[in-house]
Amino acid sequence: MEHVKAILLKFILVAVVFSVILTWLFDVEWGDTLWLSAIVTLMAYIVGDLMIFGHSAAASERKKRNLIATVSDFFLVFVLIWWLGIVMVDPDIELILAALVASLVLAAGEWFYHLYIDRHVLTERVMD
Repeated sequence: MEHVKAILLKFILVAVVFSVILTWLFDVEWGDTLWLSAIVTLMAYIVGDLMIFGHSAAASERKKRNLIATVSDFFLVFVLIWWLGIVMVDPDIELILAALVASLVLAAGEWFYHLYIDRHVLTERVMD
C-alpha cells in the first residue's frame, strides 16, 4: 500500500510541475501533459526511486543516495520529455528547453520526495 501512496504522490508532483511548465509556459496540450506525467511517473518511480535510490549506497549515506537519485531523475526526465515529446507534442514547441526547465524544477522536488520514500516506503533495505 505504501508503494501506491508513493506513486500517487509522485504523480501529483510530476503533474503539477508539468502543468505549470509544459502546459502554461510552453503551450503543450493538457492531455499530452497528463500522458507525459503518467509515463514519467511510472518510469521514474521504477528506475529512479526503487532501483537507483533504493540501491545506490548504504542506508546510512542518505545524502549520497539522494544526490545520485536526484541527478539520475533529472537526466531520465529530460530524456523522456524530449523523446516522448517528439512523438506526442506539436513540433513547433521548443522541446529541449521545455524538457530542461521541467527536469530542473522536478529534480528539486525529487530531493524532498526521496526523503519521503526513504522514511515510508524503503523501510527494509537490501544494502546496509
